[in-house]
Amino acid sequence: MKLGFIKTALVMGLLSSTSVFATTGTITFTGMVLNSTCAVSVNSTTPDGTVVLQPVLNNAFASLTDGEAISTNAQNFTLTLDSNCPSSGVVPYFVNNAANVHTNGTLKNRTNAGDAEYVAIALYADAAGTEQNKINITEDLTQVKSTGVNNVFPYTAKYAKNGSTSDITTAGLVNASVTYALTYP
Repeated sequence: MKLGFIKTALVMGLLSSTSVFATTGTITFTGMVLNSTCAVSVNSTTPDGTVVLQPVLNNAFASLTDGEAISTNAQNFTLTLDSNCPSSGVVPYFVNNAANVHTNGTLKNRTNAGDAEYVAIALYADAAGTEQNKINITEDLTQVKSTGVNNVFPYTAKYAKNGSTSDITTAGLVNASVTYALTYP
């Protein structure tokens, strides 16, 4: 009888001792259900917009390094979220697409005949175009984000050098594009 009791106690002890070393934790999932899609407009017009930068002389790029922007001829634009968007926590960001984005985080100019060479577009997450708010598009979700007020997010676009100081920027057309997306809280 005692031997049966000892065997039972030993088996129970072995079975229960394995759970002593088990680690537990909790995974929480959060989300949001919207009654309508969150629409965005560029400069309060349509979801797809055009930002026109004023012309600049090609010699303005002469002393710039790769990715460095010209301080003049900047153009402000906004991304505005409509009333179907949550009032806080939704933030636009620019999508990294190697076809449109240089490794230095600026936007590529087209490479058609008649297009300017060694020029790119740099984006900034504020209306002043300050250097600390320069967006490196290659960083995707970790890139600098604009601080919106009432779901209006200000940005600045500037001409930038793509290439070394020895690369001479040629005159021509500039046409770059970027896709934006939204992060939700």
